[in-house]
Amino acid sequence: MPTPIPSVKELGVEDWVPPELREDEVDAQKKRYSTFNSALELKEKEKQSQENILLSGILFLAFAFPAAFTSLVNAPVGFFYNMIIVWVHEAGHGISCALTGGGFICSLSGTLTELLATLVPAAILFTNKKTNYAAAVFLLCAALSIQHAGQYMQSAENPYGTGFGGIALTPQTHDWSVILTSMGLITQAQTIGLLTEQIGHCLALIFIAASFLFIIPTLNGFVPKKFSDLLSVPAAMTTIFFLASNAEIPEIATAALLTLPLLPKVVAYFKRK
Repeated sequence: MPTPIPSVKELGVEDWVPPELREDEVDAQKKRYSTFNSALELKEKEKQSQENILLSGILFLAFAFPAAFTSLVNAPVGFFYNMIIVWVHEAGHGISCALTGGGFICSLSGTLTELLATLVPAAILFTNKKTNYAAAVFLLCAALSIQHAGQYMQSAENPYGTGFGGIALTPQTHDWSVILTSMGLITQAQTIGLLTEQIGHCLALIFIAASFLFIIPTLNGFVPKKFSDLLSVPAAMTTIFFLASNAEIPEIATAALLTLPLLPKVVAYFKRK
């Protein structure tokens, strides 16, 4: 940082300079400081922009691309889930079960930890519109967690197979058997699980579409002003896809609902025409 030029007052020679020159000197000094501060602010903004671009690129490669690959090859959502999210799930169980000794909280902690690990970073990133893309990728992971939880719920009434670490799934070891039994909803496990899976699947497809649609603009520094702008176009694309593929009503309804922010812009466009 350059040494600031001392003012005539600091030098103690203000009496040697006519009043009008003193004012000119003060104005010139203010201008020099203003120019210097503006340069620093611009440099800081450029640094933040580069960091945001790097974050977006890393999240795209680490989460969005594997999730899209899973969907394109029609692999089970568990393929992506077991690669990335299951470790967060099991960490939540490990901490909670050690503290509570089992039961409802222990069973719920796995899914709850997944959602906290994705929704909290997303909420933080939402505070700056320049990181909306990164927030969308975290929401993609949250949507896949919801979809997987829905699939897991559907076997809660009659558990079968093995879980993480080869543990046999029984009404006592199946997370959602314990949760739904405690809530008196075990007989509705299939219905609740299917609805949860459909909503999660819809959200996952929307965020996958958003991550691919906006990755190039984001890497070039062009960011949608509002999160709704980032979401509404992919939601419209997903709605059309669901209608064309005769998807389930909850999936179509969820996608259509998230398309609504786009409608005023469409209406305004046709009015101009």
